[in-house]
Amino acid sequence: MRTLRLSGLIGTLLGLMAIWVWPAAAQQTLAPGQTVSGNTNVAVAYPMPMQIGDAFTIIARSEAFDTYLQIQDSAGNLLAEDDDGAGGLDSQITFVAPQSATYTVTLSAAFGDPSGPYSIEVESVNLRLLTYGDNFLIQPDGGQAYYLGFEASAGDVVNIFAASAQDTRLRVTTITGQEVAVDDDDGPGTDPYIRRLYLPEGGLYRLTVETLFDDPLLSQVELTLQKTEALYVGPEPTEIELGSAHDTEVLTLDAADGQRYRLDIRTHAPDAMLSIHVTQPGELLPLAYFNAQYMDEVSVVFSLDTGGLTHIIIDSPTEEANSQPNILSVSLQSAP
Repeated sequence: MRTLRLSGLIGTLLGLMAIWVWPAAAQQTLAPGQTVSGNTNVAVAYPMPMQIGDAFTIIARSEAFDTYLQIQDSAGNLLAEDDDGAGGLDSQITFVAPQSATYTVTLSAAFGDPSGPYSIEVESVNLRLLTYGDNFLIQPDGGQAYYLGFEASAGDVVNIFAASAQDTRLRVTTITGQEVAVDDDDGPGTDPYIRRLYLPEGGLYRLTVETLFDDPLLSQVELTLQKTEALYVGPEPTEIELGSAHDTEVLTLDAADGQRYRLDIRTHAPDAMLSIHVTQPGELLPLAYFNAQYMDEVSVVFSLDTGGLTHIIIDSPTEEANSQPNILSVSLQSAP
């Protein structure tokens, strides 16, 4: 009987091992300018020492399986991941080290187990650090993405604008890869403009200027980073202008728990479409959303289960180089 129990236990353990396969520890250390290759049927993990602020792009390629990349710290916390960022079924992560440490880069398959040959390339990224008030000119060199960084304090509010003859996009992420903001055409014409971005945490942020549709950058990009102030809204009307330099404005209020609010908007261009989003930091989806067109006056009533810092994003997109500015009078008051 004891023999049967022992054999059953061994069989159970073998079954669990077949279900869960630990990544194989690779002996080689990843370093910039290096390409490692191998042939595997399990996930593989490589150590990668980095100093704080170091920026690397890691690309995993395979013609045999759909690659999946992850970066973890020494405690096993997942800091960044990607499936198809390098195009096709290949993976790519641009990572900035939050502290000096040895990180782990793990290559696996997006579905099932990896099986076959692979390669991992490591490229050093020249992450230029900007300070508030900087204007930086990006020269075209045929690349598709350009990475910069800036230090922020918790609660900073910033404007970021990129002017170019070419259609570009702006992304702001934390150094662990969490996306904070993205914009394509909220500036004049096809220029991106991230307006009154609230940064809830202090530290280093990564700013990416990228082309659309994997096109090479052929035109100069003038990038501007400005520290600004939150625009608070209340019962007294606040006048804002959309469409001359930017399509979006962000209003701020310190909301009370469970309070209902009425947002009143009077527009001088009723033909222009308006969209209104109510958001709070950390929320992935809008707490309220409203669209309007062909209306001189708009009233939006919303309530918030949880109070605190709240943003009202008003967007009035224009089709041709913001040729007709839209002047809005906006006020906010408690509603019964």
